[in-house]
Amino acid sequence: MPLNPRHVDLFREVVRHNGITKAALSLRVGQPFISRAIARLEREIGFALFERGRGGVTLTPEGEIFLREVERNQAGLEYLARAARGIRERGSGTLRIACLPAFTYSLMPQIVSSFLRV
Repeated sequence: MPLNPRHVDLFREVVRHNGITKAALSLRVGQPFISRAIARLEREIGFALFERGRGGVTLTPEGEIFLREVERNQAGLEYLARAARGIRERGSGTLRIACLPAFTYSLMPQIVSSFLRV
């Protein structure tokens, strides 16, 4: 069963804000909502992400490893978002050019450069 992406996002927010309560305030949701989501995520993956104490939560060693993987995945998603933005802004497709060999080094570089600026 795939992980719930929202639970993973909430996990990142708890780490980023250094606590469930601070993450809840930042996200304008209730602390119990985040606590339940983290508990569900822990059940899904089969290990504890945080050690809970009076001072809040701290990442377990497994939680630290999981966080690295989550961050790596997030970097991949950010790459995909940049790629999508590039496709949207510049378009995509194939450009085929036929020219005489004499123009290969003189005229074509100027034409291709002008085309890429548009």
